[in-house]
This record gives sequence, C-alpha cells and structure tokens, in this order.
Amino acid sequence: MVDDAHGIGVHGEQGRGSCWQQGVRPEALVVTFGKAFGVSGAAIVCDEPLAEYLLQFAAT
Repeated sequence: MVDDAHGIGVHGEQGRGSCWQQGVRPEALVVTFGKAFGVSGAAIVCDEPLAEYLLQFAAT
C-alpha cells in the first residue's frame, strides 16, 4: 500500500504520481484530491476483491 497524497497531480509525467514516476504498482494506492486538484475527497485505487473487502468491512 502506498499513500501518494502529496505526489498525485504533482510528480511524474502529467502529474501521474510518485508510484508512476518510480514504476511501482502497489496493491492499494491512496490519493487525496485536495492538494493538487483543489477539491475535496480521496480514493483508494485497488483491484476489485480489495475494493469489495473495504466496502464490507471498513468504517464509513
């Protein structure tokens, strides 16, 4: 898991983030939209099984 809250939208080609810049493909990538994009919210980029697990068991 990588928290790229301060890298997405800033680092890498076209702001694709620190992981893209370093060639890293984490199982879960946490990004926030407030710093680089000027809006509120966040996302966890992951595969479908992990997303389903988080939907079922993570706190709201």
